[in-house]
Amino acid sequence: MACRLPLPAQVLSQKLDGALVCTDLASYGGSGRDLVSATQFLEAGGSAEAQALPIIAKDLMIDPIQIAQAISQGADAVLLVASAVAGDLPELLDACTLMGCEALVEVHTRDEIQLAEECGAALFLVNERDRATGRLVRGHASALAPALPPDATCLACGGIQRIDQVRALRRAGYD
Repeated sequence: MACRLPLPAQVLSQKLDGALVCTDLASYGGSGRDLVSATQFLEAGGSAEAQALPIIAKDLMIDPIQIAQAISQGADAVLLVASAVAGDLPELLDACTLMGCEALVEVHTRDEIQLAEECGAALFLVNERDRATGRLVRGHASALAPALPPDATCLACGGIQRIDQVRALRRAGYD
């Protein structure tokens, strides 16, 4: 699965490509070995562009140890689901900063957007899938777009299959 995400924070307006690697066996069917394999694959690709492609660990990250583990396995960034970490979001964002990786914060509501913004998140992901049911909610990302911070990098995912959907999300303000 590919996701648009910058490598380091200082180049937010430049490179916006990345690879989302699922590492949770129970929820996503992946493992930390997948991060290692992805890193090795990109390094073997030879091109500087392939080697610079950031790898985002997709798991239910609830502890700084998981972030450290993902980094040691090759992740440049981790996905933090605001609804799952709530009160621990500031600690997890700080852990990412201290460990030198990015945090992509998945949000589903205006309250979660506000929480993430107050905690200093700079990368937001709005999923068109309902977190509790997994059902697709078309238009959810567009409806939340006005609440997203204008200076943040904002991404949308979930059920996006056609170029017209991508264009509509871009018009709504997504990167």
